[in-house]
Amino acid sequence: LVDERLSTVTAASHLRAGGIDARRQRSVIDQAAAVVILQSHLDERRRTGPDLRGRHS
Repeated sequence: LVDERLSTVTAASHLRAGGIDARRQRSVIDQAAAVVILQSHLDERRRTGPDLRGRHS
């Protein structure tokens, strides 16, 4: 399970830092939030490594 509560806030922050204004963010904010969620999952998976069944946490 993934905690998605702050993904949109984080995505908006990243977009602002990249020079994307609020008006242009509207069309891509969900995509950017999905990227934040996926990257968080991949970072956690890399950090914890595989479990005993050969799957990642």
